[in-house]
Amino acid sequence: MQTAIIHPFISNNRQAVYLPQDFAYPQDTQLIMTKENDTVLLKPVTNLSQVPQLFAQIGEQTKDFDEKIERTFVDNQRDW
Repeated sequence: MQTAIIHPFISNNRQAVYLPQDFAYPQDTQLIMTKENDTVLLKPVTNLSQVPQLFAQIGEQTKDFDEKIERTFVDNQRDW
């Protein structure tokens, strides 16, 4: 397994990193980024069969999102 030490930087108010050339993907490659604890993993989307799994993971991460939005709208209702 290859390993490289890199340093994050801020670009347009977002954290970013440069991938060393040995780790680079072709320019138009779609990537799936996952985070588990303090580990971030980038994987190329190799086929469309991975898309449902990706949406399932996103759904698990945002399952209480709708409830938060709904609560915000209910709390902010006006009398007029």
